[in-house]
Amino acid sequence: MSDNSSVKIGSLDSKIQEISDYLKSSVIEPAQEEKQSLIEEGEKEKERIITEAKAEAEKIIKKAQSEADTLKQNTESALKIAAKQAIDRVKLAVEKEVLNFSVNEPVKDALKSDEIIKYFVSEVIEQYADSKINYTITLSDSTREKVSSYLEQQIKSKALEGIQISKDSLPSGFSVTFGDESLKIDFTQESIVELFTEYIRPELRKTLFEK
Repeated sequence: MSDNSSVKIGSLDSKIQEISDYLKSSVIEPAQEEKQSLIEEGEKEKERIITEAKAEAEKIIKKAQSEADTLKQNTESALKIAAKQAIDRVKLAVEKEVLNFSVNEPVKDALKSDEIIKYFVSEVIEQYADSKINYTITLSDSTREKVSSYLEQQIKSKALEGIQISKDSLPSGFSVTFGDESLKIDFTQESIVELFTEYIRPELRKTLFEK
């Protein structure tokens, strides 16, 4: 091999080396550095995403737990209210049944008795016998037919001129209307039941529901 050939080969090797060094320093090493940087950035981003995901998951879990606790409390509160309302309805039903048995039915039966009506009306007549008050007694149709003669005798025997037996009718019992109708006293089934009920209800509730 000639010296010229050796020089040319050496020169070519030198060029190849220069190109290799250039590619290494300008392309490969920057690419590797960029790759490493991307990997590091990717790792950092991955850690950030994982951290944020964990924080969000914990936030969601805490919120869900809080909502579950609130729902539990609301449910328990609603159940307590529903239970109390159910108990109150049962109490009212029991109270109504007892009052109906102990007040409504006896009053209803009593007002069917002509003798009891005679007694009560006679007491009213007696009460106002010495007064100058005018008043009207109103009865049910069936009761008036049976007791009107008796009451008229009572009124006549006491020489009472201000008392009248009305031709109007009530469903049950009787009523007394004074003077210009500014005052009226009812002795009907409804009014007597209401009176007795209000009187005995407090004691009845104490007996039935208080320990």
